[in-house]
Amino acid sequence: MEAETLLDVLKILYDLLEVMRFLRIHRGVPHRDISKGNVMFVQNKTDKASVKRRHKELSELETKGLEKVCFIGHLLYPKTHAHDTNLLLVDFNNAEIVKKHQSRGRGASEAAGTPGFVASAVHKNGPLLPDHFPKSTWSGGIYLPETVEAPEQYQKHHPDRVKKFPAGEAGPPGALPGDISEGWRPDLDHEVESAYWALFYWLMSARPVNLPD
Repeated sequence: MEAETLLDVLKILYDLLEVMRFLRIHRGVPHRDISKGNVMFVQNKTDKASVKRRHKELSELETKGLEKVCFIGHLLYPKTHAHDTNLLLVDFNNAEIVKKHQSRGRGASEAAGTPGFVASAVHKNGPLLPDHFPKSTWSGGIYLPETVEAPEQYQKHHPDRVKKFPAGEAGPPGALPGDISEGWRPDLDHEVESAYWALFYWLMSARPVNLPD
């Protein structure tokens, strides 16, 4: 990912999450190999003529089923087309098509991904149980952090998501289902963890301009 600024990286990360969500939820296609080499930054031309032409091309594309896709550029700058992005996600060799009935717990698939970027559960090839999580030093149990409210622009464009995933106070997780190991399969939440490791890699390898290596 050859992004030059932290802002560019964060924009790409947001759009990556949006693409992964759409592919898995609306097309049943988990990518299964989110890593530094597969998440690419494409620098679009920013002159008025190029922006206008790109907006026209995006508006003429077949958008059936894409109504709920909205990239970060449109949230930050409403005049930007909702489907305009600098993200290019490549290498779908490990992707699979998951049928609607193959939810978590059915039709487990073989783990895949690039070492160093795969989610902890995928690396383990099974669910992470309570014993795998760090314990809170003051409570002695698993403790989930607080989740904050979404920014106003996000709430405006995605009220259904905000309603489904409201902000929550910090505290212990809810009760786990019976046997979550049976039929376990990698899923969208594991892709999100891989995106985190891609961000971590970029932060660790980025070098400020005009400073020695």
